[in-house]
Amino acid sequence: MRLEIQLRRISTPAGDVAEFSSFRDGMNKLADAIRALSKQLMVLDEKVVKDLNALDDDLGAVKKDVLEVRGEVDELKEGISKGLEEIREGLDEVRSKVSGLADQGLPRLGELVEQKASSILENLREQGTDISELMRLVKFMALRIEYLEARLGKLEKDFRLLSLIREAAR
Repeated sequence: MRLEIQLRRISTPAGDVAEFSSFRDGMNKLADAIRALSKQLMVLDEKVVKDLNALDDDLGAVKKDVLEVRGEVDELKEGISKGLEEIREGLDEVRSKVSGLADQGLPRLGELVEQKASSILENLREQGTDISELMRLVKFMALRIEYLEARLGKLEKDFRLLSLIREAAR
């Protein structure tokens, strides 16, 4: 907003001076402009205060939400920690059971294979099976043994994987 004050001049021996009535009118215009500016500043101030109060309310709500979320995150962390601890305990149990089974099962498996092989060979001798049939049966037994070894290898890999998972969970 631009304010122009038109002053009428009067020539005097000392020089040109503003006429009193035009000077008074100009000062009244200036005073009116200052009052209008003051009113606009008050309106702006009220708007800023209103906006700041609204922001403060919003900030309070956000703080409340953050505290709630923080509480939920803490509960989630506790739940995850408890879950990991239970997983560790479960892996320890599985490891102990698997190692116990492996320690007991391998010698027992060897004994069973030896018993079965000897009983099969005795049956073959009694029946007088020919060499080609005997070779086929031996190959079949070798395949079964390879299958059992592969399953045992898989069990060992799974056991190592469980051990790694347990170590990673610590």
